[in-house]
Parts: sequence; C-alpha cells; structure tokens
Amino acid sequence: MDVVVTPAQSAQSAGGTWRLEDRLGHVLGTIRQTPWSNEFTVVPEPGARLGGPYIPYPTLDAAMWAIERHLDGACELVSGPEH
Repeated sequence: MDVVVTPAQSAQSAGGTWRLEDRLGHVLGTIRQTPWSNEFTVVPEPGARLGGPYIPYPTLDAAMWAIERHLDGACELVSGPEH
C-alpha cells in the first residue's frame, strides 16, 4: 500500500505533524515530531492497516522508511493537499 504524507496544521502541536493517507484519501494516522526531543513518532489511526507499534525515529525520513517497510509500498512526502 502506498502512503501519502502531507504537512498538517495543528494549533495544539508545538512540533511538526504530518498526515498519513492512502492514495484513495483514507486517513491512516500521523507522524508527530516532539519539540523537546526532535524525535518522530508514527501514530496510527485506530483500526488502520498502518498498525504498530512504532518506536521514535531520529528523522522524518526514518519514520517514512519504517512505514514503507511495514506496508510494503511507497511513502511519499508532498507539500500540500493537492495530491
């Protein structure tokens, strides 16, 4: 399964947040960056195929690579919702 990663705007998050969706637009979860440690954590939506558990990763690329490996597909970062 291929996953599209887009930056999300969240007023409650001080770190970065990225939305994870499949190519059909189904929400799979998020990747969240913790501002105090600069770690990136995959947070699956309940019941999504994204599953888990995931450990904190040192970079966004490392978190995306873990998703690719778990779902046996591509994980593509796009700049906005126009995917």
